[in-house]
Amino acid sequence: MTANVMVVVERQFDFPRQEVFRAWTDPQQLKRWRGSPGWHVEDETVGGDLKLGGRHTHVKIRDNDPTTRVVTDGVYSEYFEPDVFV
Repeated sequence: MTANVMVVVERQFDFPRQEVFRAWTDPQQLKRWRGSPGWHVEDETVGGDLKLGGRHTHVKIRDNDPTTRVVTDGVYSEYFEPDVFV
């Protein structure tokens, strides 16, 4: 089954905007925080083409059941570094 789901994330962070932007767009930083407890981000699946129309991808794997995977694959419809990426 394929689902088309839109996720909107809005949150204020007590960090400089450049740091928050990098946490979402730098593959090494994304891998460190995006894996929830009991999950990890598969290294070779993290990708991103940081531009309007570019893609963002990564796959989370459940630690105790590697057959359970959550795929994130999206296209940037807005991109204004370091403030906005949608």
